Amino acid sequence: MIKNFLNNLSIRSLRLIPYVQKLEAYIEKIETDLKSALVGDLDIVSMNMKNGKLDIAFKTKVTEALAEFGNSILEEADAKNYVEISFGFAPDRAVGSILIRKHNGRSPHELRLEAEAERDAAIAARNQAIAEKADLEYFINQSINA
Repeated sequence: MIKNFLNNLSIRSLRLIPYVQKLEAYIEKIETDLKSALVGDLDIVSMNMKNGKLDIAFKTKVTEALAEFGNSILEEADAKNYVEISFGFAPDRAVGSILIRKHNGRSPHELRLEAEAERDAAIAARNQAIAEKADLEYFINQSINA
């Protein structure tokens, strides 16, 4: 009885193979059409290596749309360097943000690092001046008391 069931199952499976193959071919065609619709032809616009950083600019339908969106946001905001857009994913989720910056502009992180370095240098200079003042006061006091 089990052997008969397995034989029937095998025969049914064999009958399904052409349908499965057609379905796989259809799925592959959909994937290809979708990739073509989203990406289109991939054009490498430029490629350059500088300071150990490889910068490749390529153009697709999606990148063109994103570039147009980013440029319109920067122009509308009259941004000098970048625009940060905050949004909520859902009422019970955290707020997220998207940063759109000019290609050659510095990111907020880079700007913060630069500001922190300037602050640290100013603190070090102040501490040096305080130490020199204390040394000078000590020297003057020693000269007066001598």
